[in-house]
Amino acid sequence: MKLSRVEVCKRVPMSLATFDRWRKAGKLETFTDGTLSNAKKQIVWVTLEALGKALGISDEMTLRLRLGLPEITPEPVIKHDVRINKQYEDAKPTPDIREPDAFAPKEAEPEPYRDSFGHTITGNREHKMFETQPYTPLDSTAHMNPALVNSGPRVENPVDSDAFADLWRKPGEPTSAERHKLQGKEIASQHPNANRQAYLRAIRPTGYSR
Repeated sequence: MKLSRVEVCKRVPMSLATFDRWRKAGKLETFTDGTLSNAKKQIVWVTLEALGKALGISDEMTLRLRLGLPEITPEPVIKHDVRINKQYEDAKPTPDIREPDAFAPKEAEPEPYRDSFGHTITGNREHKMFETQPYTPLDSTAHMNPALVNSGPRVENPVDSDAFADLWRKPGEPTSAERHKLQGKEIASQHPNANRQAYLRAIRPTGYSR
């Protein structure tokens, strides 16, 4: 760990002049690594060991407490999971390829296999793996006021009916029944150029050519 010149003066504490005096007298070992400050000057660094030597403190924990630095947290000890080791111990050895049909599928015994509840596959009425759960459909109107729910048969919206459209029909326009009749006529028997021929017949009397 390294501390800058300004940080050392704040944590000891001491003035910058005292720091420079200790440095020139050889009481405090410093170094520079090429890092520049805002003033384009190299930053003077001090290691934690060198600062403890100058202050006469050899214990690192005591030195950190004096400087207000955080304590050293020990690295966590990684414990091996006994269950994982047990799993590797119980694992079957890899078949020997020199034996005939070493990797041929073999019949599995269903009794040793258990589900996450610890139940065997066969001979257990409380087995959860193949248990069927009853299905209850959701009610989409459960959150609504019952008085606002239409429990009767569905009826057509009067606004979308042909009778309502005929009420607003302008004089001379076909009724809904007549319009449906016209739309239902087949036009597939007409010539493919019927529309083009009708257009030509419409513009020929005006004197325009194609």
